[in-house]
Amino acid sequence: MRKTILGLWALLLLTGNLFAKADRSLVEEYMEISGATQTIESLSSQVVSGIKETSAIYGKKVDHKAINKMEKIFAPKESLKSVKEVLTDRFDNESLLEILKFYHSKIGQELTQANLDAIQNSTQSDMLRFVASLRENPPSKKRAETINRYIDALGSDKILEDLFFEMFDYLSQKSTKKERMSNKKRSQFMQMLQQSFEQQLFLSTMFIYQDISDEDIDKATDYLNSLEGKKEKSVVREAIRKMIKDGLKRAL
Repeated sequence: MRKTILGLWALLLLTGNLFAKADRSLVEEYMEISGATQTIESLSSQVVSGIKETSAIYGKKVDHKAINKMEKIFAPKESLKSVKEVLTDRFDNESLLEILKFYHSKIGQELTQANLDAIQNSTQSDMLRFVASLRENPPSKKRAETINRYIDALGSDKILEDLFFEMFDYLSQKSTKKERMSNKKRSQFMQMLQQSFEQQLFLSTMFIYQDISDEDIDKATDYLNSLEGKKEKSVVREAIRKMIKDGLKRAL
């Protein structure tokens, strides 16, 4: 009987370790050092700024209803809460400590800083000038391949799919059957959106990491393809989906 009780206790301990949640302090450290906190906090203002700039370009009045919805969807405090919930539930201390090693490394800090610099309001005009300069001075074949390998490892196309389908599914639930987009039209729209996104992602990555060497970008690619990198991408993807889903519930 005693052996049975000890065996059950050991099984409970093992099960508890397998499904253990990450310490909140480690999650907060990850969010800070990876730039996630600053990025999420800036999302609302970036989207609103984009709406205003687009309206100005086409000479239209600013759609304040759209701005109000976007501010609700990407409300900083609520968005951070949604993301933290997923990170805490899906990460464990062991994997998170391994992931933190990358972000504490030289290349991890370089990438984070480059990403944070890119969300500054003044960056948009700088990027337009950079893209224009590529017409006269295109990147070398090696540089283009390095950037494309990094983008493939990052899996941003999957994140785009998540964002699109999360919004589509939620809007479909709120609309009548007659109003819903057919699967064929949805597939065509997604293909068109993805082609445009891939081009923009390449140019954006070229701009953001212009001061980072091919060798360092290759190191970041190796990390993204590692077990720790794949774990991080999977959890972050899930966190983004929850953030969008919760945001849509608040706004629509």
